[in-house]
Amino acid sequence: MTDTYQGFKGLTADQVRALIQETGPYMADPLQLAQSESPTVGELLAIADKWSGTALRSTLDGYVIRKPRDNHRVAVDAITIRAPFLGLAWVQEVVALALGADQGAITETSEGVEAYIWWN
Repeated sequence: MTDTYQGFKGLTADQVRALIQETGPYMADPLQLAQSESPTVGELLAIADKWSGTALRSTLDGYVIRKPRDNHRVAVDAITIRAPFLGLAWVQEVVALALGADQGAITETSEGVEAYIWWN
């Protein structure tokens, strides 16, 4: 039997959308799927889009459950949001996300700041 589980790390919002299209929904709206207490996949894609641009980068981690399993899906369980500096709007977004998360960290990088938020 083929392994139906595949983890992913560091994908853009568009790459996750492509995985959702490829996998096909097992539920009415795959963007409404949430991992534990996380925001929904749709909400995390919107946040990743919001915090991506010329100097900003956001990536998503999670997993794909592929067919033939009945519950095939794409789940997102972590987001990394990078910015060139620590701005108020960025901090507010990160703190709001981290409140319900199982793990959250802000670190300084050579390119600015990075927040990693994960839900179990």
